[in-house]
Amino acid sequence: MIKAKAIHQIRVKIKQYCLAHLLCNIQGQAEQSNISLDEVQRLGNLYDALQELFKDRHRLEKGQISQSTWQQNGYLNWCYI
Repeated sequence: MIKAKAIHQIRVKIKQYCLAHLLCNIQGQAEQSNISLDEVQRLGNLYDALQELFKDRHRLEKGQISQSTWQQNGYLNWCYI
């Protein structure tokens, strides 16, 4: 298990991906021959959570939900990670 470090101690290049690329990469991982059924299920959950996060973000931008609702929904979708 990897121990979490303070964010200022981690030197990482930040990369931004569009949703389509993220979803494609997740699907590609799930289709690998050496991946277990349990891992496929977790990738499927991640795939669904990403779609919900982006759907809610668009609802926020349209004024259909509040900032606090968007944050709460995001927390509920991502708390298992």
